[in-house]
Amino acid sequence: MNRHVLRRYPNAVTLVILGMLSIVTVLALGRGAVDIPPVAVLDTLAGAVGLPGTGEYATSLQQSIILSVRLPRVLLGLLAG
Repeated sequence: MNRHVLRRYPNAVTLVILGMLSIVTVLALGRGAVDIPPVAVLDTLAGAVGLPGTGEYATSLQQSIILSVRLPRVLLGLLAG
């Protein structure tokens, strides 16, 4: 039955996998010695790519931790597989 689902809905399966990867990435960016809530991670990432973020959810220290330490580490992990 698994093969049947993969053949019938390849785009849906790809979207589910990408959605799960996005959720795990946001959670990984928030976990560490300093716990950062997922809403603060999303707000920081939105501000980093130029989307209008409120900036009220993450402190400047949390933003620095996410952008300077955790984001490069997580992206390298994603690339390495």
